Amino acid sequence: MVFDQVAFAVIVLWALKVCASLALIGKLIWTRLIAVYPWLFLFVAAEIAETILRIGFHEQEVQIYRGAEIVRTVLAVAVLWELVRLGFEGYSALSAFIRKASWYMIAGCVAFSFLNWALDPGLPEGRSPVLHETLATVRAVTSGLFAYLLLLIAFMGWFPVRMRRNVAFLLVGLAAYFSARWMALLWSNLSPDNTSRMNVFELAVVAVAAVSWAFLLNREGERTQTVTGHRWNPAEMARLSRKLEAINTGLVRMGP
Repeated sequence: MVFDQVAFAVIVLWALKVCASLALIGKLIWTRLIAVYPWLFLFVAAEIAETILRIGFHEQEVQIYRGAEIVRTVLAVAVLWELVRLGFEGYSALSAFIRKASWYMIAGCVAFSFLNWALDPGLPEGRSPVLHETLATVRAVTSGLFAYLLLLIAFMGWFPVRMRRNVAFLLVGLAAYFSARWMALLWSNLSPDNTSRMNVFELAVVAVAAVSWAFLLNREGERTQTVTGHRWNPAEMARLSRKLEAINTGLVRMGP
């Protein structure tokens, strides 16, 4: 009975996620935001393609999942890259510095993946070795990306960075997405028997993020700007704004 409830919840959430993703893709095309966020478009399209393939070729589900995770991870890095560029577009030198530092983050993720293979617990009973290896790798890379995104949001939460409203919405949604994926992957390793329940949690967060983006992203969000960090304290915000400008100016003087 519990399994039936979990299976039903998964079906409903998958349907909601696909419908919201299709709506988001349609909105990106209709509002011509696809030209601004091409990697986001491909990222969402890949999620839909994975769903269709897993339904149509259920016998090859593990292989499809493995290939989809590789594509999803590459596209997630590209989306993060895109948002860093747009989020710090008013601070060109700082943006270039963060994007350059991102390469070290990616290299660290790869190194951590190999370390994770070495330290990963034994294969849980009943799990495919290929699936277990894929989950271990994806968990390692997701951990690195999630940590990077948290540091980025912490920086933006402290310093008053002025950015497009759409970019702010995307960053918050992406943080929720990576948080849910990281927790689900971690729990699948700690308690394999509860993997299905954590999949429900992950699907719910991803579906809510897709629905939110479909409703909130628009052309007005490209013209309207929002300011992060210390909005509740104008004096502190002004001080940190000057400090942020000084950091950007210092990076300009340092050169490439």
